[in-house]
Amino acid sequence: MSQTKSAGVIRLAATGLTVSGLLGISLPSQAITIFGGSSPDSGSYRSCASRLLSAGISPEAAAPACAGALNPQDVGRCVLQITSRTEIAADSALASCRQVRRPIEVSRCVVDISTSTQGQTVPGVLDYCTRSLLPERFADCVVGLGREIQFASNQGLETCISANDRPLSFEPTFIPAGQFPPQQPLTPAPTSQQNQTQPIQPAPAPTEPQNQTAPTEPQNQTPTQPAPTQNAPANQ
Repeated sequence: MSQTKSAGVIRLAATGLTVSGLLGISLPSQAITIFGGSSPDSGSYRSCASRLLSAGISPEAAAPACAGALNPQDVGRCVLQITSRTEIAADSALASCRQVRRPIEVSRCVVDISTSTQGQTVPGVLDYCTRSLLPERFADCVVGLGREIQFASNQGLETCISANDRPLSFEPTFIPAGQFPPQQPLTPAPTSQQNQTQPIQPAPAPTEPQNQTAPTEPQNQTPTQPAPTQNAPANQ
């Protein structure tokens, strides 16, 4: 009876896990709130649509962009900040803000680098900020180096993007991808004759002497005396 109840409980638990897994698969990944974060409300979607329309995005493009965003309000702010403070087109800004996890950091990266050049256009700044894993740190690198070093074209962007996305604290044992460590020939260690161990031969097993029969002493034999014979009387 107990085994039947246990089997029923196991089947019930397996059914619940299957249903929850199917629900998780059916939901879009961008609409799932991660680690208990607050889900967007109606005001977030409204703010996203309003800012995208103000930036020059068409209603047909703004609606799916806000509906599929994890944080709709951040996407709207990202696009509006980039278009209002740089010469980047709204459609290009929307494409970058939608595909990153931190839209606000990307917009700050683009704006900080663009404003540091005193009105000069920085080619590819939106692409570099989108590619960077740490957009704000990348912007600090570009702006800080650019104030002391005169880079040619986008050399500063390329320098900081290469250093920004490189793993740290691996030198000197870190080997870049596609390279193999140099192989050194293995030389056997010299062995002296004194250190060579002689093979141990097994000691012969002691053999016990066979039981030897003690020599038998001859028994004392008494000589036998012939019995005296009596002469028979002669016939008279």
